[in-house]
Amino acid sequence: MNYLVVNLYNMYNQGETLQLKGLREVLPDDNIKIAGIYSFLDDIELRRLRVKRVGTNRPGKLSHLVIKAAVLSLHAVMYRLTGKTSNDIIKAYAESDLILDFGGDTFNDRRAFYYMLGHTFPLFLALIMGKPYTIVSQSFTGFRRTASTKLAQFILRRADKIIVRDVPSRNYLDT
Repeated sequence: MNYLVVNLYNMYNQGETLQLKGLREVLPDDNIKIAGIYSFLDDIELRRLRVKRVGTNRPGKLSHLVIKAAVLSLHAVMYRLTGKTSNDIIKAYAESDLILDFGGDTFNDRRAFYYMLGHTFPLFLALIMGKPYTIVSQSFTGFRRTASTKLAQFILRRADKIIVRDVPSRNYLDT
Protein backbone atom coordinates (compact mmCIF):
# COMPACT_ATOMS: atom_id res chain seq x y z
CA MET A 1 0.00 0.00 0.00
CA ASN A 2 0.95 3.63 -0.42
CA TYR A 3 0.66 5.92 2.59
CA LEU A 4 0.98 9.67 2.69
CA VAL A 5 1.72 11.21 6.08
CA VAL A 6 0.71 14.83 6.57
CA ASN A 7 1.10 17.32 9.42
CA LEU A 8 4.45 15.91 10.40
CA TYR A 9 6.33 19.11 11.07
CA ASN A 10 8.68 17.79 13.75
CA MET A 11 9.64 21.08 15.27
CA TYR A 12 12.71 19.31 16.67
CA ASN A 13 10.30 17.08 18.59
CA GLN A 14 11.26 13.42 18.72
CA GLY A 15 7.64 12.31 19.20
CA GLU A 16 6.83 12.74 15.54
CA THR A 17 10.02 10.96 14.50
CA LEU A 18 9.09 8.07 16.79
CA GLN A 19 5.63 7.91 15.22
CA LEU A 20 7.24 7.61 11.81
CA LYS A 21 9.61 4.90 13.08
CA GLY A 22 6.65 3.02 14.54
CA LEU A 23 4.76 3.28 11.27
CA ARG A 24 7.75 1.86 9.39
CA GLU A 25 8.00 -1.02 11.89
CA VAL A 26 4.38 -2.08 11.34
CA LEU A 27 4.50 -1.41 7.59
CA PRO A 28 7.98 -2.63 6.64
CA ASP A 29 7.25 -3.19 2.95
CA ASP A 30 4.80 -0.41 2.19
CA ASN A 31 5.56 2.90 0.51
CA ILE A 32 5.52 5.86 2.88
CA LYS A 33 5.84 9.50 1.90
CA ILE A 34 5.53 12.64 3.93
CA ALA A 35 4.06 15.75 2.39
CA GLY A 36 3.51 19.21 3.54
CA ILE A 37 4.24 22.81 3.09
CA TYR A 38 7.28 22.12 5.28
CA SER A 39 8.71 19.48 7.62
CA PHE A 40 11.88 19.69 9.68
CA LEU A 41 12.51 15.94 9.58
CA ASP A 42 16.11 15.08 8.92
CA ASP A 43 16.82 13.80 5.39
CA ILE A 44 19.31 11.23 6.72
CA GLU A 45 16.68 9.83 9.09
CA LEU A 46 14.11 9.73 6.29
CA ARG A 47 16.50 7.74 4.08
CA ARG A 48 17.22 5.34 6.93
CA LEU A 49 13.48 4.78 7.37
CA ARG A 50 12.94 4.50 3.60
CA VAL A 51 10.49 7.41 3.67
CA LYS A 52 10.33 9.93 0.87
CA ARG A 53 9.52 13.61 1.27
CA VAL A 54 7.57 15.78 -1.10
CA GLY A 55 7.40 19.46 -0.36
CA THR A 56 10.05 21.44 1.43
CA ASN A 57 11.84 21.27 4.74
CA ARG A 58 11.72 25.03 5.28
CA PRO A 59 8.78 27.03 6.58
CA GLY A 60 7.87 30.23 4.83
CA LYS A 61 6.15 33.45 5.73
CA LEU A 62 2.45 33.16 6.47
CA SER A 63 1.58 35.07 3.30
CA HIS A 64 3.65 32.63 1.23
CA LEU A 65 2.00 29.65 2.92
CA VAL A 66 -1.44 31.03 2.06
CA ILE A 67 -0.46 31.44 -1.59
CA LYS A 68 1.06 27.95 -1.63
CA ALA A 69 -2.16 26.51 -0.16
CA ALA A 70 -4.26 28.25 -2.81
CA VAL A 71 -2.00 26.93 -5.59
CA LEU A 72 -2.11 23.40 -4.16
CA SER A 73 -5.90 23.58 -3.98
CA LEU A 74 -6.07 24.58 -7.65
CA HIS A 75 -3.71 21.75 -8.60
CA ALA A 76 -5.90 19.30 -6.66
CA VAL A 77 -9.07 20.47 -8.42
CA MET A 78 -7.36 20.32 -11.81
CA TYR A 79 -6.14 16.79 -11.04
CA ARG A 80 -9.68 15.71 -10.19
CA LEU A 81 -10.90 17.18 -13.48
CA THR A 82 -8.10 15.99 -15.77
CA GLY A 83 -6.24 13.20 -13.95
CA LYS A 84 -2.99 15.07 -14.58
CA THR A 85 -0.68 17.21 -12.48
CA SER A 86 2.89 18.40 -12.45
CA ASN A 87 2.84 19.11 -8.70
CA ASP A 88 4.77 16.59 -6.56
CA ILE A 89 2.54 17.01 -3.51
CA ILE A 90 -0.64 16.43 -5.52
CA LYS A 91 1.00 13.43 -7.22
CA ALA A 92 1.75 12.01 -3.76
CA TYR A 93 -1.91 12.42 -2.77
CA ALA A 94 -3.04 10.82 -6.03
CA GLU A 95 -0.74 7.82 -5.57
CA SER A 96 -1.68 7.23 -1.94
CA ASP A 97 -4.19 4.69 -0.71
CA LEU A 98 -4.58 6.38 2.66
CA ILE A 99 -3.65 9.76 4.12
CA LEU A 100 -2.40 9.67 7.72
CA ASP A 101 -2.57 12.89 9.73
CA PHE A 102 0.10 12.80 12.46
CA GLY A 103 -0.46 16.36 13.69
CA GLY A 104 -1.26 15.77 17.36
CA ASP A 105 -2.53 19.31 17.83
CA THR A 106 -4.22 19.82 14.48
CA PHE A 107 -7.51 20.59 16.20
CA ASN A 108 -6.34 23.43 18.38
CA ASP A 109 -7.36 27.05 18.23
CA ARG A 110 -5.51 28.21 21.35
CA ARG A 111 -3.01 30.19 19.27
CA ALA A 112 -5.27 31.46 16.52
CA PHE A 113 -7.89 30.22 14.08
CA TYR A 114 -5.42 30.37 11.19
CA TYR A 115 -3.23 27.85 13.06
CA MET A 116 -6.05 25.31 13.03
CA LEU A 117 -6.98 26.21 9.47
CA GLY A 118 -3.39 25.65 8.32
CA HIS A 119 -3.15 22.32 10.10
CA THR A 120 -6.44 21.05 8.69
CA PHE A 121 -5.54 22.15 5.15
CA PRO A 122 -3.86 18.80 4.23
CA LEU A 123 -7.15 17.08 5.07
CA PHE A 124 -9.03 19.47 2.79
CA LEU A 125 -6.63 18.37 0.03
CA ALA A 126 -7.51 14.75 0.84
CA LEU A 127 -11.20 15.62 0.50
CA ILE A 128 -10.65 17.42 -2.81
CA MET A 129 -8.63 14.44 -4.05
CA GLY A 130 -11.28 11.95 -2.85
CA LYS A 131 -8.79 10.16 -0.58
CA PRO A 132 -9.63 8.52 2.74
CA TYR A 133 -7.81 9.84 5.76
CA THR A 134 -7.12 8.68 9.30
CA ILE A 135 -6.33 11.11 12.08
CA VAL A 136 -3.64 9.59 14.30
CA SER A 137 -2.53 10.40 17.84
CA GLN A 138 -4.73 13.44 18.20
CA SER A 139 -5.61 15.46 21.26
CA PHE A 140 -8.80 17.48 21.37
CA THR A 141 -9.70 20.36 23.59
CA GLY A 142 -12.70 22.59 23.62
CA PHE A 143 -12.67 25.36 21.08
CA ARG A 144 -12.78 29.08 21.74
CA ARG A 145 -14.39 29.98 18.42
CA THR A 146 -17.58 28.80 16.72
CA ALA A 147 -15.69 28.67 13.40
CA SER A 148 -13.17 26.24 14.95
CA THR A 149 -15.96 23.97 16.21
CA LYS A 150 -17.61 23.94 12.76
CA LEU A 151 -14.29 23.26 11.02
CA ALA A 152 -13.48 20.41 13.40
CA GLN A 153 -16.91 18.86 12.91
CA PHE A 154 -16.59 19.10 9.13
CA ILE A 155 -13.17 17.39 9.08
CA LEU A 156 -13.85 14.82 11.81
CA ARG A 157 -17.13 13.61 10.33
CA ARG A 158 -15.35 12.77 7.10
CA ALA A 159 -12.39 10.92 8.65
CA ASP A 160 -12.06 7.23 7.92
CA LYS A 161 -10.79 6.66 11.46
CA ILE A 162 -9.71 8.79 14.42
CA ILE A 163 -7.14 7.58 16.92
CA VAL A 164 -6.89 9.67 20.08
CA ARG A 165 -3.99 9.75 22.53
CA ASP A 166 -5.80 10.46 25.78
CA VAL A 167 -9.08 9.89 27.62
CA PRO A 168 -10.22 13.56 27.57
CA SER A 169 -9.95 13.50 23.77
CA ARG A 170 -12.03 10.33 23.59
CA ASN A 171 -14.61 11.97 25.85
CA TYR A 172 -14.62 15.05 23.60
CA LEU A 173 -15.41 12.90 20.55
CA ASP A 174 -18.22 11.14 22.44
CA THR A 175 -20.02 14.44 23.09
